[in-house]
Amino acid sequence: MWLTVGGVGPARAQVSQAGPWLQYAAPEEAGWSGAALDAARSEAERLGSAAVMVVYRGHVVAAWGDVARRLETHSIRKTLLNALYGIAVAEGRVDLSTTLGELGIEDRGPLTESERSATIEHLLRSRSGVFVPAAYAPREQDEARPQRDRYPPGRAFFYNNWDFNVLGSILDRLGGPNLFVQFAERIAAPLGMEDYEPGDGFYALEPSRSDHPAYTFRMSTRDLARYGVLWTRRGMWGDTRILSEAWVDASWSSPEPLADGRGYGYLWHLGAPGVFPAGSPLAVLDPYERYVALGTGGQMMMVLPELDLVLVHRGDTDHDRRLLDPSQGRTIRDVEVLGLFAMILAARTGEATAEPRTAPLSPAPLSSVRPALPERTAAALSPAEIDEYVGRYRLGRGGEARVFRFGGDRLFLSNPAEGELELFRLEGDVFFARMAAQLTIEFLRDGSARVRAIRASEPGTTVTAERIDG
Repeated sequence: MWLTVGGVGPARAQVSQAGPWLQYAAPEEAGWSGAALDAARSEAERLGSAAVMVVYRGHVVAAWGDVARRLETHSIRKTLLNALYGIAVAEGRVDLSTTLGELGIEDRGPLTESERSATIEHLLRSRSGVFVPAAYAPREQDEARPQRDRYPPGRAFFYNNWDFNVLGSILDRLGGPNLFVQFAERIAAPLGMEDYEPGDGFYALEPSRSDHPAYTFRMSTRDLARYGVLWTRRGMWGDTRILSEAWVDASWSSPEPLADGRGYGYLWHLGAPGVFPAGSPLAVLDPYERYVALGTGGQMMMVLPELDLVLVHRGDTDHDRRLLDPSQGRTIRDVEVLGLFAMILAARTGEATAEPRTAPLSPAPLSSVRPALPERTAAALSPAEIDEYVGRYRLGRGGEARVFRFGGDRLFLSNPAEGELELFRLEGDVFFARMAAQLTIEFLRDGSARVRAIRASEPGTTVTAERIDG
């Protein structure tokens, strides 16, 4: 049931299928307190937010920061993939009951008989029962991974990057364009996304861990908000149906609740009412079903269909994430974003005018926004040149890094503490990694021009590793 607010009936504003967002000329006309929203904006600045958007009934109540900048979505990538599966299922290209065995899915080592019986639906719910190393998996996931065959497919939820990455591999095996192009054609274009391009996606492979790369998305806050509105409209965009209602319902259902009233649907985190006690700063969220896409470093999109409300928060992990010295990174925690969302929701008064005025989107500045990093373009690198860098390098405290070739013409750096990063030449002996925006890798040479060391640098930190293989 859609709520009636201040005499405004359940008919909802239609978001334009092309062109920019519209913003309420005054939040009070839409039933929101401007003063309370200003207080929430101050809290976003305190957190170090890069961008925030609040979309109510199809128009913007508040927009703060650089909402047009493409930022790494991190694990929100999984929720973005959901829509491509919804379309593929509706078109009959994917049957969710198909097993990994039927698809011929294997990995660095063969899957067991039990693992091969996992279905695509099990992957979507992160219940495959396949507990093997995955690309782009955080250390805590590696440490918590159960032993293989401990649980049969469908029995236990484990937030598993292997499941999510294999879903990307399956889509790419269907033939046609890769999933980043599919998203541009089937989602971004119909929704009128203003910034997304297929080149904003990137496959992150860790070849020693898994054959299945992670798929990463960079996306602006204003484009991500459009994806959220698609879900408040239960798969409709204007007069066009993008996702079936049956798919929305299945995506937002869970076989059983997880801890603290949470659940996990098809690549969505689910939050039930009745979780936060009275008096909690988060209690204002409690009356509503909440559907959430989450990513590390403060990436969060919350959809509250009952209110026709989408909340989007972005952290700038281009600046915040540190591989060489994580203690220098400024990470925004999920609970802090939830607190900000609670402040925003508390700004809703419900006292709206019958026909609130709108104007072009005009984001308010955030003092916490930092300048975008310059884009880095990869220069050519021949297989013969790769040979010069391949080798073992000594880290501090007896550790060892390894530089290796994969697939003939791809160069990787392996660090036991951080996994594997693909390296791209910037110029000469200087390289960068797309998965670490501020990291620079320089290969140092001796007097005979032989590579003798690696120097890795991020702002404020430099690490040198001497070559140890001759």
